Amino acid sequence: MRPYTSRLVVASFFLVVAAAAGLVFPAVLRYLLDAAFEQKDRGALDRIALGMLGVFAVQGVANLVQVCLLLLYRLLLSQVTPALQGLGVALMAMKEGDRWEIVVPPQLGYQGSKHGKCSCSAAMSLIITTHHLN
Repeated sequence: MRPYTSRLVVASFFLVVAAAAGLVFPAVLRYLLDAAFEQKDRGALDRIALGMLGVFAVQGVANLVQVCLLLLYRLLLSQVTPALQGLGVALMAMKEGDRWEIVVPPQLGYQGSKHGKCSCSAAMSLIITTHHLN
């Protein structure tokens, strides 16, 4: 998750911008319509329409950026190795106090890749114990 934190923060920012633009619409519209009808200014109605188009444009762009970043994040997570996906399934099945040994065969791990001094052609053995933290 750490390498994708910035993308998640940006997507969250645009989520807030899109939500704020949606909340701004009714409040600004009421204020502008009241002002236009009190002054009987038809030009004000034209400015209101253009202003609302601007609000919708900001909201649309914010939604687009948010969705694109979240889809990219999801795509990157889907490319995680099967070993890590299996580890996630195992962790979800564990209960407090369980102690499991999980063996990841080389074909599901990092076979053929080099990480430091390890050629990573052997199986990985993980011993996981769950604890309750206060």
